[in-house]
Amino acid sequence: MNTLRISFLLCISVFVGLMISCGQSASGPLPQGGLFCQQDADCPQGQRCINLLCIDLTKISTEKGNTEKATKEATKEANDEPSIPTEQNKETTPEDGGDTEPPPADTQCSAVEICGDGLDNNCNGQTDEGCGCKNDQECPKGLCINAKCVDGDCRTFADCGDGRVCKGNTCSACQKNTECPREYVCLTGRCKKAECQKNGDCKSGQLCENGICSDCSTDAQCANGQKCIEKRCQTPECTANSQCSGKVCQAFKCVNCSQSAKCDAGLLCQNGTCIKPQCVDNKGCADGKVCKGNKCVNCTTKADCGSDSLFCVQGTCQKGCTDISQCAKGQVCINNQCRACKNTQECPRGNICVNGACTQQQCASLADCTNQQACIQGQCKACTRTSDCGQAGNVCNNGKCYIGLEDAQAGNTTAKRWTNNTYAENCLGYRKPKAGYVIANRDGRYWIKPAGASNPFAVYCEMDDLDGGGWTLVLKGDGTKSTFSYGSSRWTNQSTFGSPTWDLNEGKSASYHTVPFSELAVVFRTGNNNYKSLILPKKANSLYNLMRGNYSGTNVGVAKWKALVSSASLQSYCRREGFNVAGDSGYARVRIGIIGNDRNNCDYGESFIGFGGASRCISGTDSTIGNTAPHSVNTCGAGAGDNGGKNTKVFGYILVR
Repeated sequence: MNTLRISFLLCISVFVGLMISCGQSASGPLPQGGLFCQQDADCPQGQRCINLLCIDLTKISTEKGNTEKATKEATKEANDEPSIPTEQNKETTPEDGGDTEPPPADTQCSAVEICGDGLDNNCNGQTDEGCGCKNDQECPKGLCINAKCVDGDCRTFADCGDGRVCKGNTCSACQKNTECPREYVCLTGRCKKAECQKNGDCKSGQLCENGICSDCSTDAQCANGQKCIEKRCQTPECTANSQCSGKVCQAFKCVNCSQSAKCDAGLLCQNGTCIKPQCVDNKGCADGKVCKGNKCVNCTTKADCGSDSLFCVQGTCQKGCTDISQCAKGQVCINNQCRACKNTQECPRGNICVNGACTQQQCASLADCTNQQACIQGQCKACTRTSDCGQAGNVCNNGKCYIGLEDAQAGNTTAKRWTNNTYAENCLGYRKPKAGYVIANRDGRYWIKPAGASNPFAVYCEMDDLDGGGWTLVLKGDGTKSTFSYGSSRWTNQSTFGSPTWDLNEGKSASYHTVPFSELAVVFRTGNNNYKSLILPKKANSLYNLMRGNYSGTNVGVAKWKALVSSASLQSYCRREGFNVAGDSGYARVRIGIIGNDRNNCDYGESFIGFGGASRCISGTDSTIGNTAPHSVNTCGAGAGDNGGKNTKVFGYILVR
């Protein structure tokens, strides 16, 4: 047997001990392994961890006979075939005194013991020594860890089972939460399932402390200004009486008071409510009244006044007098008592007794009197005839004098104003004047002076026919003209033109930019003396300010807008109404009115009803005041109005009130 063949056989023997593959033997493949490990769990299924290597014991058991057979056959060949002696490989001969036979195969030794084969591989007289444990059952006093028996009773928290933690393979009491598994807390040396992680996990008002929901005992335990109320952290209803609207704050709750002592200083408890009394004694009352039941009332007896120097005179406590100067204004001092006069003789010179009071001469003219009295012989009295009321134009009605109306001219304009040379701020000021002024109820021209105007100017006032009157004319326009088209600059400037009359001539009054209003009326003339109107609730400082702004909506409904024009037509969708109304693409626009579209949006509306309109759909022929709607679906690609095509042009008026 040559040296190479013996080397292969020796490699097989070494492989069995070291588990390192060297090549093919004469009788088949070598056992496979070669994965390093510390325990069986580190190896593929079906292999064992032996001497830090993963070994397939099944293959070793199966191939062991082949390995031994190959070894014996190699030994036999070595006896039959001569080899070439070398220094490294030299067989002994009988002449050299050596043996002529190699040792038996089962006595050939390897460097290490092969675990699990039942042989003494390293020829030390022991079998499978040092291979280590395979499971805990092989370790009577501990655990099998990394093929070694170690002292201990656990690997993980679950092995302990009683809440203790596994430290160094020993079940021990926990000392802090971080030693416990997630969602567990350390309580009295044991890990227990946490009842909560935060306050929100507990019942309302409870606190999460060390994983346990608990009640509060002090305010300091609560957060965000809450208080510990009835063992719960709660937001207090109150902390002071001032927060309880007449009630008192007790235990952080507002309750009815039971006695004045529970109320804040200066307040009394009445019917469960703390109230500020009108008075607590006579000093708290004025005008000679006395304090009874915490209220200031008239006295009925001298005793009510509480002083020897005070007397109850006509329900008031007054000092006794020796001179009229010691009495209240208008009273006289008679028999040391201040009282009302009974006649002029009791009054000082230059005074007269009027309604129980001594008074000096009251007036020199109507302007000196109040309550619409007339000045008669120096005294303000009820009038009995118009001449009592002084200036021409004033009238006497039911004993009262009223400031009347008179015509006043400025330049070529004649209009009405008050006879005392004053002006109302708008037409409603004449229709519903302040006390003492005649009520104006006739349509026509009036002088007004709004708060925003430097000088008075004449306007036309509608005083009777339209919803009770008091309307100030602002604009009048012709729908056949472009004067008030949507894009006209007249909407956004303060220029004026025309006369303040109700006629068919266009005009724009100074009231457009000076008169505030809360209502606006649109009036269309649809025939000879045939007018239709629509009142819009809208508050603005002036129509000028409203027109210079953005879209501002109203909600009167399409039916009322259609009622302005005979046989009105409007596309069925969008129907946006109000002021400065336009579709999103600006096809139909109207300053005061409503627009429509043939699609269920406002993108390309082509129809409108109103004052100050424009439509790209019928450019150059559409009305600026009135009603415009496409005739058919072919007109600029738009659907027709709900009552067909319309191009109704009317004369319109805008009034405000």
